[in-house]
Amino acid sequence: NETVRVRMDRLDALVNLTGELVIARSRFQLVARQLRPLQRLHELGADVRDLRSAGHDLRAQLAQLDLDAATLRTVDLLVALGDKVATEHEQFGAVQRCVKDLDAAAYDLDGVVSGIHEAVLQVRMVPLDTVFRRLQRVVRDTAEAVGKEVDLEIVGGDTQIDKRVADELVNPLVHILRNAVDHGLEATADRRAAGKPPRGRIVVEGAQRGSSVWIGVRDDGRGIDAARVVQKAVEKGLLTSEQAATIGEAEAQRLIFAPGFSTAQRITEVSGRGMGMDIVEAAVKGLRGSLQLQSQVGVGTTFGIQLPPSMSILSSLLVAVQGTTFSLPLTAVREIVELRTLACHSVQGRRTILVRDQALPLVGLPEIYRFLVPAAPAAGSAPAAFAVVFGNPGQEIALAVDALLGKEDLVIKPLCAELAAVRGLAGMAIRGDGEVTLILYPTGFA
Repeated sequence: NETVRVRMDRLDALVNLTGELVIARSRFQLVARQLRPLQRLHELGADVRDLRSAGHDLRAQLAQLDLDAATLRTVDLLVALGDKVATEHEQFGAVQRCVKDLDAAAYDLDGVVSGIHEAVLQVRMVPLDTVFRRLQRVVRDTAEAVGKEVDLEIVGGDTQIDKRVADELVNPLVHILRNAVDHGLEATADRRAAGKPPRGRIVVEGAQRGSSVWIGVRDDGRGIDAARVVQKAVEKGLLTSEQAATIGEAEAQRLIFAPGFSTAQRITEVSGRGMGMDIVEAAVKGLRGSLQLQSQVGVGTTFGIQLPPSMSILSSLLVAVQGTTFSLPLTAVREIVELRTLACHSVQGRRTILVRDQALPLVGLPEIYRFLVPAAPAAGSAPAAFAVVFGNPGQEIALAVDALLGKEDLVIKPLCAELAAVRGLAGMAIRGDGEVTLILYPTGFA
């Protein structure tokens, strides 16, 4: 078990280089795909030989006829041209073999680059336990400050995560745990009155879910009272009375992520300043993750953080809208449906489709963003063909797209200053063909 200590900046440089290698691989594969039709040169060769033979047969038949010299010269010219094409085609046999070799090399390169990239990312991986251990004191100190008895249980600390992500996760998890101890868990007397154990219980769990890392913080406290949250939101001007009357329970609970929102009755060193959950959501978004919330009054609350496996490479679904390509993280896509098989309804003035007995709003990117050069739809042109379903549980939307362009691993670059403030964008990426693609941030967009 010999080890070597390596500076993080050197690992970052190595990860950046592998990212550029992924782009180069995509370009190489694109060229190989474009040259693939040349592998059928042998079929063209057979046609050329047939044409050459037919030309000679025609010349022999015409020679027996009483034709003028000009016609015969034209036929001879065509026969000679056929002979020349056949001779030149024979020289392309090596090209055909080279194209086959190129295609095989592209296949081999894909495996090698994927292996190198995976190995480099593994070098930066650390167990979640390095983060979870720092949370034990936070829970203990917060419980002492508010006079509560709390047991903290940690599960799945051996789950691997990127070192950079682990460092950025500490503050969001501290915010969530402090809120869980202060707001989520009841006082000892209240817990006894509710028939609960006098000691509150918080479970912090890490797990690998598919290609994503999932971190959950669950308490057995009072839960989030949606009615109280809505009342507070109306008082703070975040909602109108009309909106408060129609808002759903899950959407009402997510109002706790609004900037400056707090239901605390008094300001303490722990909470009540309205700074916390909006910071948590912003931090998770900065990690290109999603923050989920499930809560039941009297039972408890669960915060779930889903993070991509890598901060540099993103497995993406490419979609086309009005001739422009966008990408969506594959981990965020719940499913894809064909719109021609579904009926579209209007609910409160919004387009809605029914997917697996769930009504989802159907949204188009031209309704959200203004395209610089919008493509004017031709008369009688077909509407969007597919809908991509994504979003937090209870807040899913269906995004209408014109075409699905397939899956591609993209190297993520930060947004330029002009686009940094645009909501719903997570970054940009350079594709194998050199085009720049905007990456949608699914939960923020929803």
